[in-house]
Amino acid sequence: MRYSLSELTRGLRDPHLIAREANSTFYRARGGDRFNSRGTGIFELDWDNLILLDACRFDVFRDAVDLPGELSSRNTRGSRTEEFVRANFTGEHHHDTVYVSENGWYRKLREEIDAEVYRSVLLTDDHFPTRHRETTETAKKLATDHPKKRMLVHYLPPHHPYYGSLADKHFSDVDQFDALFKRIRTGELDVSDEVLRSMYAENLARIVPYVEELLDEFTGKTVVSADHGEFLGERSSPFPVREYGHLPTTYTEELTKVPWLVHTSGPRKTITAERPHRESESDEQSAHKVDRQLRNLGYKV
Repeated sequence: MRYSLSELTRGLRDPHLIAREANSTFYRARGGDRFNSRGTGIFELDWDNLILLDACRFDVFRDAVDLPGELSSRNTRGSRTEEFVRANFTGEHHHDTVYVSENGWYRKLREEIDAEVYRSVLLTDDHFPTRHRETTETAKKLATDHPKKRMLVHYLPPHHPYYGSLADKHFSDVDQFDALFKRIRTGELDVSDEVLRSMYAENLARIVPYVEELLDEFTGKTVVSADHGEFLGERSSPFPVREYGHLPTTYTEELTKVPWLVHTSGPRKTITAERPHRESESDEQSAHKVDRQLRNLGYKV
């Protein structure tokens, strides 16, 4: 099951939790026990470079982001990053791909799920706002160092933590994580859904300049997409309970419809596979550090 014993015990007194688990059970019964069977795997799609924005839903991206390229949407295989990684990488050996990420789930799961890429670099610590410059520069350097490899770059925003004027206003004197997770669990938070949506869009806007920089730098077919979406106060289905955040095995449009922005610059890459790169100490992250980052993002690890 997806919940702890204490949560399930509480669920006997909590209709919201019962409805949430019933929704999850519905999607698992429909063929999504391991992942969203109606989604498409990223390695089944055509790209030279893929930039993932974590928890980025299609409609907010469409309305708030102005980047060069042709925008459409796609259905992703996971409703949260752990599912996305399992659904796209399990048993997969992509020795033609370099993966630069700010999210620790691939690094945590890769041995368990027998996943392998040519090279993976995890750039994460507890200082979330400062990593994006390093991630961007690392991606640019690795694209130059490995011109015949596909680049997969995974930024953390618009996934919380939120930064910007609205976050400063509403979370300056409270613990943002505690407040957001209380909202996700109980719907109790002293901000409206409209403010929360604006806060989310503001967080998305923060990462756009870095994405644009990579669009200018990368050659070939570059796609901007997401691993999954986000509930911002909409009602789930088939049981219409109001939800926030991203939930396991819940394949509603809010969580699975993500952007697919295609931008082509110069000739397509000639992609080749090679024996995987031997990781240096700078590439490695301790299991403790990875777990701490995932816990800071609200995951139970």
